[in-house]
Parts: sequence; C-alpha cells; structure tokens
Amino acid sequence: MKENKKLFEVEKIQVHDTLGLYYQCTSGDLYSFDKTNRIAQNIYDFRFINSGIVYTERELGDLFVVMNDGSEKVLSGFFYLAFFIRLPKYYALVKNDSPNDLTNKVVLVDQLFETQKPFKPFRATIDGYFATGKRNQIIVFDENLNELWKRELIEMDDSLSDDLRLPRTFFTTSEALIIPLESGQLLAIDILTGELIWKRERVGRTALFDNKIYCIADYIIRVLDSKTGEILQEESMQDLIDTYGFRPTGAHKVYDKYIFAMASGKPGMVAIYDRQTLEFHEMLKLDEMIPMGTDHLHWHNGRLYVLDFGKTLHVFEQTA
Repeated sequence: MKENKKLFEVEKIQVHDTLGLYYQCTSGDLYSFDKTNRIAQNIYDFRFINSGIVYTERELGDLFVVMNDGSEKVLSGFFYLAFFIRLPKYYALVKNDSPNDLTNKVVLVDQLFETQKPFKPFRATIDGYFATGKRNQIIVFDENLNELWKRELIEMDDSLSDDLRLPRTFFTTSEALIIPLESGQLLAIDILTGELIWKRERVGRTALFDNKIYCIADYIIRVLDSKTGEILQEESMQDLIDTYGFRPTGAHKVYDKYIFAMASGKPGMVAIYDRQTLEFHEMLKLDEMIPMGTDHLHWHNGRLYVLDFGKTLHVFEQTA
C-alpha cells in the first residue's frame, strides 16, 4: 500500500458503510473525507445513525441530530456518546441527570428521536436479550428489563478463579456471548441459559468476523470456530519480529480481505495479513506511535486510514 495523503490536527475518525470516513479536527469541526465539506462545528463527540449523525458539544450535553436530508433537531439533556449502540428499533446511549452525575443512566431513543425511555446499562445484546456484568457475575435481561439469569463465572466452570473480573467489552456471535478474560482465557456462553459452551486458554487479544474469532497471543495468529472454539488456522509472527522488530502490542482489526495487526510502540507499525490464508503481505511504518485501541484504524473502499498519536491521519491506498 502507498501513503497518498496526510491530514494534520485530527482528533477522531469514524467510518460509515455508505457515507465513508468522517473526521473531527482538534478545533471541533467535523468533515466528510470524500466530500471535504464541513458537517458540523464546535463538537465534542459524534456517532453515525441510520440516516445521519448525532453529536454533542461537550462531554455531557445536548444531543444534536443532523439527518442526511439536511433536517436538524436538538434533544436537551446531559447525553454522553462514549456509550452509543444501534439497536433494531432504538439507539441506546447515556443520559445523566446533571453534569456531576457519574452513574451513567442508559436511555433508549427511537429512530426519529422523538421519544425516550429509561433502560439498564448493558455490554452486549443478542436478539432482544441484554448482557451486563458486575465483578465476576454475568446478568442477562430482556427488553422489558426482566432478569433472565444471573451467574458467577465459577458457577459456569469451577476451574475458573474466583478472583477473575469481567472485562468492559463483551463480544457476541448469533447466539453466544464471547468473553475474553484478563487471564488470557476465552469463554463462549449461551445467552439464553448461561451455560458454558466452550473455553480456550491463552487466547490473547481477540476480534470477531464472519463467525470466526481471530486471536493474537504468543506471537501467533489463530483463527477459532466461534461455535466450538476449535483452532481452524494458525500462523507464527516470529519472522516479523526478526525482520522488522514488530511486536503486536496494539489491537488488531479484521475485514473481509485483510487482517491489520498494530504495534503501538515508536515507530508505529501495521502488519497486513491475508484473512483467508493468513499470509503476510506487507509492513507499514509510521514515524509516530499508534494508540492502543481499535478506533484509530479503519479500512474502507480500498483505503486504509490510520490516526497516529500525534493526531496525524495517514491515508493509504492499494497499489497494483
């Protein structure tokens, strides 16, 4: 891939399947990358909705709604967009009672942004069931806030330590909760019953795509069957350590064609693998570090966007 553009003073990037990449400048202005037009100004955070965007002007503040047809509306309150999930009929987000309220109360807002109703915080959802966690206990409830089940990890598997704590992020397949533990174990749990479906040791960082789980641990990429936990493929990354000094200390993201694994040190590096074969393609190097999370790298329509720690957006395109 060849870098063909850089944008400076970029605070945040997000990608929408049809609208493409939007970027927020450090000044607070929001732009469409492809159309280069300003969408909004003086924003703090933004998210895509089905027919436009929503944004706030401060960490907790009014919710501004901008539709693709140009219409706008404002919902008054103390909304917080760090938690924002699109559901079939609603958007789930935090709306607190005051700027000093840190309890993060979740509300459901209809897709026309006309009605709101209180809800419970959750970390994942499957077919109308919602899962959350407290210390080492998983709780699942339905759309009417009725509790379906509540179980501690040690109840699911007595070999698990009672000191384990649940992560902030749960993954999901069509029927199971996929939960990576800080101990390096990965659990698949039936959301309807709370039964452990399978467990795998030393999994490391995980990403899900097309009913497969892509893991990187011990300098090995592994592909797991999400229904059974069985290893389908694996490939050593040792050659990248020897050749480039690359160590996968950052996150990795999986798309239809490629896997992008990141090294968060300096220089920042992105190792590109073929998703189907796990064949290594090439290494991209940036002068600056790449932040640890997944929000700083996006692949869309033949372009790779990487936002480095110095707030420079690097845009790469495929070469023939």
